[in-house]
Parts: sequence; C-alpha cells; structure tokens
Amino acid sequence: LYDLAIQYGRTFDDVSEIALNFARAGMSWNDSIKATEAAVLALNVAELDATEASDGMIAIMTQFGISADKLVDIVDMLNITADNAAVTTEKLLTALQRTGSSAKNAGLELEDTVSIITALSEATGRSGENLGTAVNSLIQFSTKASALDKFAQLSDNMASIVQNFRMGQGNVMDIWKGLSAEIGNRQNAQNVLGSLFQEDDWSELNKQLQAELGDTFAEVTEIYDTASTFRKNYFIALLNNMDKVQEAMDTMQDSAGYSAKENEKYLDTYEAKTNALTAKWQKFLNSE
Repeated sequence: LYDLAIQYGRTFDDVSEIALNFARAGMSWNDSIKATEAAVLALNVAELDATEASDGMIAIMTQFGISADKLVDIVDMLNITADNAAVTTEKLLTALQRTGSSAKNAGLELEDTVSIITALSEATGRSGENLGTAVNSLIQFSTKASALDKFAQLSDNMASIVQNFRMGQGNVMDIWKGLSAEIGNRQNAQNVLGSLFQEDDWSELNKQLQAELGDTFAEVTEIYDTASTFRKNYFIALLNNMDKVQEAMDTMQDSAGYSAKENEKYLDTYEAKTNALTAKWQKFLNSE
C-alpha cells in the first residue's frame, strides 16, 4: 500500500481506506490490491474521493461480474466518456449503482449502460441518482409484456425485434434503437407514443417514478414543449438521442491507456510529488 501511494502520488490514508473498503466487500488480498490500484488511478484522473472510487468500483464488479484485473480498463472507459460528454465520472458511477442490476438482467453490458446514462445526462442534465433511477424504470417499463406487445404493433421490423428479445436473442437496447428509428423525430415521438399508450399507462408510470424520486421534474417538460408526464419525456429524450448513445460507444473504443496518460499530468504536480515523498518517509519510518 505504501508503494501504491508512492507510485500514484496519493496519501497513505487514501490508499489504505480504499483497500479496506475492498477487503470489507469480501475480496481476496490480491484482488483488493489490484482493485485499489485502479481506484487510486481514478482518484488522480476523475476527481473522485476515496469512498466514491471504491464504492463505485465495488458496484460495477458486483453488478456486471467484472474481475479486479479489468478495473483499470473500466476507469479508462469512464474517464474518456466524462472528458468527451456532458457527464462526470462521479455521476456515471452513482447512476450505475442505481441501475446496474436491472441493466444486466435486461441484457445490457456495462458499455451499453454507460452510453445510455451519458446520452440522458446530456439531454436532461439530471443528477446521477435521478438518471440511475430513470434508466432503471425505463428498462422495467420497456421490457414488460404489455409494452412489448404494443411495440410489436408498430411495424414488421419492431415485431421481429420484440420476438428476438423474447427468445433471448437481443437486449433492451435493440428495442430502443428500433423505436428510435420508428419515431424519427421529436414531434413524431409524441404522436407514436401517444397512439401506443393510453393516458393511464403514462400516469401509472409517472406515479411510480415520482414515488421513487420525490420530484415532479416539471422543468424537463420545457425541453419538449409539452405538458406530458416526466417519464414520457424521459423516454422521448432517450429515443431522440440514440445517436448520442452510439457516439459514447464509439468514444469508448479508443479508451485503452487513456487514464495512464492523464495520470502522468497529475504525477507532475506539486501535490503528487509531496504525497509521494511523504509516503516514502512513512514507509521508511514504519519499517524502522
């Protein structure tokens, strides 16, 4: 742990707190060290604190079944996304903690989920907690039998997508991409969705989300110049921004090694050099 503090220019307190959090989560010593190194890297490049970094990494590992030795790749993916879109790493981690399990159950990979959260963040500007809960709700709504039946009525293409999903050959992202192609534009979205769902469907959906978030989100309706419910607008925001979802996916393809380059800049700062020197002295005194 002293060596990690020296290598990454962090205080020993930060490094040991992160390692302890991973150990408390039931990880082996070797995995705890690997995960700690990834989380410390996240501290340097993503403006997180020790708790945010470790809790976020633990959630990702648990919900998406990712091993400790892959966490540096995850830091790269989150970091490059945050640097190229209107979203922060902290917001992504917070949202993932809210929606990871539902996303995985709906067949979404981590990259898919991050891209969806990123697109909704750019469209709505909501907090990580709000985004995570909204994505979670939209997944549940879009995959229930009654919704799938109505989606299948739109066209032969949507009927095929729905059939594949029900047979386990696709995921909820395929459904949303198909719906996005169907609605075409913002105005058409209101017409298509309005014809698919009766008002009580949206009302039920809206009540559920308000109960979860405790907020009416009235300002979101201004984006689409409509008095429709919040959930409906969030659904439209997602479907109208599937290009942003794909853009985020494309950005992540070039993420390998991204954080290491960013880390070099931090290591050249006065703070990093001071922390490293202090950790060296602490290691020496402790050994003596």
